[in-house]
Amino acid sequence: MKLATILGGIRTVLAAAVFLCATAAWADDASEIIKRLGKPDKDDSTEYDQPRPPVVTRWLDYTRQNVRVMLVPANRVGDPPPYTWKLMGFTDLARQQKISPDEVARRFGGR
Repeated sequence: MKLATILGGIRTVLAAAVFLCATAAWADDASEIIKRLGKPDKDDSTEYDQPRPPVVTRWLDYTRQNVRVMLVPANRVGDPPPYTWKLMGFTDLARQQKISPDEVARRFGGR
């Protein structure tokens, strides 16, 4: 076997490993957010509501920072739990208005 073929194979394996690790690390935005911002004061969802709504949502409330993190499932619509959560956005708890990621970072002191 030629050295170039072996090196090409090693590169392919390494690229796949990096891709899989990156995908696994970001597979669930809720877990990543909780890891970075800490345990929320409230963690609730509509995933087990009866009847379950057509668009399931999850929210993480951080009352001290006045921030609600809104998440939706990455799964197909109609799939049952458990879900892989993807970030939808941030809202101000008191005003119920959308806030930017920069504003969230400011409220959390750059976390």
